[in-house]
Amino acid sequence: MGYLASEYLEHMKATEKTDVFGFGVVSLEVATGKRPIDREHPQSHDIINLVDWVCGLHTKDQLMDAIDPRLTGECDRGEAMRLFLVGLICANPDCTESPSMRRVLRIMNCKAEVLIVRAQGEAVPHFFLWPPSECA
Repeated sequence: MGYLASEYLEHMKATEKTDVFGFGVVSLEVATGKRPIDREHPQSHDIINLVDWVCGLHTKDQLMDAIDPRLTGECDRGEAMRLFLVGLICANPDCTESPSMRRVLRIMNCKAEVLIVRAQGEAVPHFFLWPPSECA
């Protein structure tokens, strides 16, 4: 369930944007080492949604706190940030704001001019600009 876009669950119709959403969730899963939907603790009944959790950290400017601890010291901060942001824009609950996979590829290859991420659940959108100059 964690890989399915809300519009698919609502209309039961797969589109290109459904795949983009799934790619975003997989990107966040790779960056964090966490499952898309998981329990907070093995004995807990509290469910954690990966996209919501990462988005919450993003709104507090704590995105790098979500990095998989097994990657500490082995990952490039800029590449990790790019993966998080791509994951968030792809897993946007508003599919009309999701990028095309062509755009995602350009962003990942540092060929896109600006990456814009809007944090979910904010009354006023919070934009994070990621210029390609960070690709060094």
